[in-house]
Order: sequence, then structure tokens, then C-alpha cells
Amino acid sequence: MEWANDLTQLAGIMTASVAELPGYLVDTSKRIYWGYLLGALLLAIPVYLRLGHAFARHVSSHPAASCQSDKRGICAPSRPKMQEEQGAQGANQYSGVSGFFRFVFPRAVYLSASARMDYQLLVVNKLLKGLLFAPLVLTMVPVAMGVSDALSWLLGDIAPLSPHVVVVMTTFTALLFILDDATRFVLHWLLHKVPVLWAFHRVHHSADVLTPLTIYRTHPLESYLYACRMGLAQGIAVGLGYFLFGPALKMYDVLGANLVVFLFNVLGANLRHSHIWLPWGDKLEGWFISPAQHQIHHSVAPEHRDTNLGSALALWDRLAGSLIKSSQVVPFSQRGGHRVDDRVDGNHAAVPGAAYMPLPIGVGGYPGHDSLCGVYLNPLRDAMMILSRKGRIWPQYLLLRLRQRMARRQPDSD
Repeated sequence: MEWANDLTQLAGIMTASVAELPGYLVDTSKRIYWGYLLGALLLAIPVYLRLGHAFARHVSSHPAASCQSDKRGICAPSRPKMQEEQGAQGANQYSGVSGFFRFVFPRAVYLSASARMDYQLLVVNKLLKGLLFAPLVLTMVPVAMGVSDALSWLLGDIAPLSPHVVVVMTTFTALLFILDDATRFVLHWLLHKVPVLWAFHRVHHSADVLTPLTIYRTHPLESYLYACRMGLAQGIAVGLGYFLFGPALKMYDVLGANLVVFLFNVLGANLRHSHIWLPWGDKLEGWFISPAQHQIHHSVAPEHRDTNLGSALALWDRLAGSLIKSSQVVPFSQRGGHRVDDRVDGNHAAVPGAAYMPLPIGVGGYPGHDSLCGVYLNPLRDAMMILSRKGRIWPQYLLLRLRQRMARRQPDSD
């Protein structure tokens, strides 16, 4: 039967999509490639040695450190005696090798309701991508052909600018990286500044705690936009490179990944979505976005939300006036165990795992992202409401306009 064959084919697509997930650990194009995770783990060692004791004091004094969470992930304060015991044991928990792994992988973070939602979205979004978006994503090849043909039509065919392999590879590697990073910034800026797009991007910012898998905490529409962005950026780079250097295009790569991107990911990219505060200093942060700067971007404070929108280069934020350096924000672990003001910290203290975050994380004032249905449907509802307020889509509005036009065309009865 035809429907049975369709179901079999659908099941095959879903099975193949899920089967690809373990391959993320050995794929250099994925953020959770094992080499990138190892780089983040090694970079966490000096942070632990420098801030371990301050971190222990902060965790033991934070209200969320002594709470018990219910099935919904809501924190309820524990008994005073339990709070005293946990506070006394706080400093001893973060010493030695075992203390380092408690510091890097706190159970309260990785088993929190927010983190569990990250894990679910990784799987479900992978299924949806295979079922819905794969045939519709803008790909690199047609874009590259279009760019190359357009340049040839406008400027005519030219001889390759350089026959030297080093020049070609260096130029093309840099071109790919810059276009990729610039288009990431532009799309991220739009996701924050355009209300309809922000309704979908809020899903990513709804995380109460950060883990390396928070990068996959996105609405499918946002994932689709980023996939098209990648095809567009790579297509422009390949098309321009083909026009300038001919078919002998090569880039410097490590296991298939752009060399610059590979180095960026090895040097702590996975700490961007984590509780580990790793600044790079004011001078370097003027050119590259550090993990600490991206954590500031995830801060619940409204003044931080539209800052540090860049992925790797800080240049775009400097041009847009949205750059904040980590030295301008003091994380919890460096406050001597003191909390920040209640304006920011009041609700954050009720989140299990919040004690481990360097700053209050999340998006205040926008509930409804604590279930799969909420994550997928609420952004659609919010976007429809935004568009309806502008009078752009509702059938009632179109019908009203049609009646008004017909009324104007009717001759006066006089």
C-alpha cells in the first residue's frame, strides 16, 4: 500500500537523522566535536586554579545552592540546617582532581530542567530538520554559480590573480572566515532587533543555565535561517574565489574545517555556553569575542541582551556600538560570595543550577519556554500577534480593505 511505503520512508528518514547525532562528536563542522570539547576542558584548568576558592564561596552562599527542585525544575529552599551543612562543605568540594570535575560538570547545571530541554531540542530539531527543512535550505552551489556568472557578466573573464598556492589558500581561507563571521553577526543582529524574529530567538535566550549543548537550543525557524545563511556565505566566498583565482581553490583546513574556525573552536568556543568565566583581557576582547563576553550576552539584564552579538570577531560589535568587554561586568565568583542586586538576582535565585552561573542567565518577562510545545508553538503565536498588530496578515483585515475598496468604486446614489 502507498501509505505504508510512505510511513516506511518517513521512519527511515527519522532513524537516519537520529543515527547522525553520535557523529557530531567526530565531525569538525559541529561545535561538540571531541577536540573542541577537549580544548574547552583544558582551558578550564587555569580558571579553576585561579577562581576555585572564590567559586566555592559563591556557590555555598547562593540561595540556589541549598534548594531542592521539584519535577518542574522549580527551586524550593531547603531547611536551615541543610543550608548550614552545605555552606560548611562548599569550600571542601572544590579541591583536587575530583573538585575540578565537580567545578566543570556540576550536577545542578547538567541535570537542571533547562539543560534537559537543551538535550531534547537537540534530538527533536534534528528530526524536524530531516523531515521539513532539508529540501528547502539554500545551498552553496547555486549561489556560487550565480555569483561567479554575475561577476563574469559585469567585469568579463579575468586571468587568475595569482598562481601561487599559498596566496590562493591564504586569501580563500580568510575570505571564507570573514564572510561566515560577518553574516552570522548580521543575522544575529536581525534576530535581536526585528520583533518577529526575536519571538523565535527568545527560545535560545530562555536557557536558565548554559551548557555546550545550549547552542542547539533554537527554534526550527531560526535553525533554518542559519542554514540558509551558511549556504549564502559559502556560496559568495566560493563564487568570488572562483572568479578571482579560477578552479584551483583550496583553503587551509584541519580535518575539513577552516583553519581559523578550527582554532577558534579549540580555544574555548564551548565555554561560551557554560558557567566557566574565561575573559581574554581588554585588548584581545577588542578584536575577538571571549567566552565571558558571550555569557554577558546571555545575561538576564536588559542592558546586556543586545550586546556582543558577534561570533568570533568583535569588529562587527565595535562598528555597531554593541561591544561590552568582560572587565565592565563583575561575575558572581569575583564578588566575594555576595549576590548582585535583587533587581536581577531575585528570580534567578529560584533556579536550580543558578549558583554556578557567572551572571544571572535567561530572558526575563517571557515565560512559556519550559516545554517542547511552548518552545515550538509560543514563538509562532507571538509572531502572529506582532504581525497582526501591524495589520499585515489577518483575513479580517484583508476583507475590510476589500469592502472599503468596493465601497469607493460604487457610484453615489445622488
